[in-house]
Amino acid sequence: MQNISTAKSNIGFLLKKIRGKDSQLRVSMKLKDVLNCEISREAISAYENYRAILPYDIYMAYGQLYGNTQLIKELGQLLGYTDETFSNLCIGDRVAIKQNDKYRIDVVSKINERKSIILKFSKLSFNFNGVLVDSNSQGLMIVPVTNEVLDHIKYESLLKTIENFDFKKLSKEKLKRVMEIVNE
Repeated sequence: MQNISTAKSNIGFLLKKIRGKDSQLRVSMKLKDVLNCEISREAISAYENYRAILPYDIYMAYGQLYGNTQLIKELGQLLGYTDETFSNLCIGDRVAIKQNDKYRIDVVSKINERKSIILKFSKLSFNFNGVLVDSNSQGLMIVPVTNEVLDHIKYESLLKTIENFDFKKLSKEKLKRVMEIVNE
């Protein structure tokens, strides 16, 4: 078993080797295209120097950008991301479909012999690594349903409710209370 400092330096080494001649800035721009959210050059530097842990979705995006090479697999092992993160799923289990910075919950309806996970509502098919199968839809993957994911879904729902609310229906007193909250 490697000690922590050796593992940290190996993660940085692998990230640099995976990106090859691409600069950290170029990697951040490519990740933005795949994930449809900003990943700063400073964040790439933090991952490479192990000042921050590489999140699973960004790890998966590295795999999409640079191919599912042995280096990606080694990186996944060092980070504790197994090659088949979703291999223990059963029919009826819930997963979160992540696209950009949005999540939606779906249910596993079938797991076929080709090791594809087929979802009930979206009818999409993912491999055991959580990557969409047979599609060019970048940035779409499944992730485990965690409290963080559920909180994010609730937050987005609240924002949408507020966005669609007709504030003209409120009395002057209620509008004043809303403004007090806004100005806090």
